[in-house]
Amino acid sequence: NSHEFICNHDLNGSILAVNKVATKILGYTEQALCKQNLKDLVIAEDQESLQAYLTLIADKKFAKGMLRFADKEGKTIYLDYNNTLRDQGFGSGIVSWIAHDVTAQVESDIELRNKSYLLAEAQRIAKIGSWELNMQTGEVQFSSEMYKIFGINPGEAEMTFPSLWQRTCKDGREELGRRLKSFMV
Repeated sequence: NSHEFICNHDLNGSILAVNKVATKILGYTEQALCKQNLKDLVIAEDQESLQAYLTLIADKKFAKGMLRFADKEGKTIYLDYNNTLRDQGFGSGIVSWIAHDVTAQVESDIELRNKSYLLAEAQRIAKIGSWELNMQTGEVQFSSEMYKIFGINPGEAEMTFPSLWQRTCKDGREELGRRLKSFMV
């Protein structure tokens, strides 16, 4: 009853056995997967990484990393693996592939990066910045555009609330004070 993608393959990448999780993730039957090679399932952009993995596992008898597979429908699946080569006794030359499907996490990270880029681009075009205040430490985190507005380079000066207050014009200070009070209520 493992939640992990488990597969055995030889040093050429030929799949020898898979668990039900692997069949569910990739959308193939066990019989169909056991007729394939890893190179048939790993996406084109990761073929060099697959070859490097096969060389490493043969040489070091251990490998971990991430490869992208295409499921039966062609959707990219991200598998974070931690594999070992059995080099003695029964099953010698067989790799135990144990992986976690991290597709949702990777897709979420990609979406977050894209949204962060869009926000930064919108701020650049509109010439507005943003900042975040850590109420416990007084540390202020500026967006790239905020640094440009204040005419400083990131890392050039310690950004704390007092330094933000000093850099803000008188009218801006009144507005800043009102907004901070509304957050503290």
